Amino acid sequence: MCAICGNEIEDKDHVFSSCEVAVSTWQTVFRWLHLSPVTMGSINDTMQWVDSCRMSEKKKKVIEVVCLTTIWILWKFRNAFIFKNQELRKEYIVDSIKEFAFLWICIDIGGRLTKRVGNENDTRFWEEKWIAGNALSSLYPRLYALEPINGTMVFGIGSGVERFEMVEQCQFTDLMASLSEFLCSDVPDRWCWDLDTQGEFLVKPTIIWLDNLILPSYSQATRWKALVPRKVNILFWRVALDRIPTRSNLLSRGINVSDVMCAICGNEIEDRDHVFSSCEVEVSTWQTVFRWLHLSPVTSHHGDY
Repeated sequence: MCAICGNEIEDKDHVFSSCEVAVSTWQTVFRWLHLSPVTMGSINDTMQWVDSCRMSEKKKKVIEVVCLTTIWILWKFRNAFIFKNQELRKEYIVDSIKEFAFLWICIDIGGRLTKRVGNENDTRFWEEKWIAGNALSSLYPRLYALEPINGTMVFGIGSGVERFEMVEQCQFTDLMASLSEFLCSDVPDRWCWDLDTQGEFLVKPTIIWLDNLILPSYSQATRWKALVPRKVNILFWRVALDRIPTRSNLLSRGINVSDVMCAICGNEIEDRDHVFSSCEVEVSTWQTVFRWLHLSPVTSHHGDY
């Protein structure tokens, strides 16, 4: 039986999908990703769902990393619970998923670096990306396998490359065609950042790239007013997204709430719209504010922010 819940036989699908810890973890992860919860009957269902997602390739790549990270973290915490008697706390599991997923996604930043060859003295001919958008070792693997000395610089490759002609004629011809279009210069070789047109590493375009890759997008623009304190803007932003700890939200996130009714009037469930629109205190407050501004009273509808 499962060492965590003790309710079912501990097999692959139970550990990663139907165990109460796994179910709770997946629900939290989906909320974090702003995705509708999906019932995962098995680990295969999880991967099939990822493949069927209709979204951009960049977003799908992030979802894949997060799902794989979730599976790995669940296994890691399961082993720690059994063999090290460590406590299983959902917040620790989810925090670890976020930490490692973000780390592994950011590692992909290295793929944005390319080598710009100048005097050919500091660029490895086969291993570094300096021509044709990829490392020559991956473009011409047969030729690379015949290279006796790994790490040869671009400057020192010319004299010995002719020995490939009779061995791998097709790859050799293609390689020579690529090299014939390449021009060197007197400046030293240097690394370039492909997110900038000048090849220089800048923080701003890197942050924009990470935001577009990881953060969810919303069709509605954020109302951000410089005349009010930042904390007021942040609160309004959270209210617009319904990301405030009302009693109904706390209950939906699995937090034990003794009473979900409004703590002020006690007439309705305390959700976002009630707190800021329909509670008797809020209705009276809005009416007074409109009179002070010499404006006609407006009836606020649920969700109008």
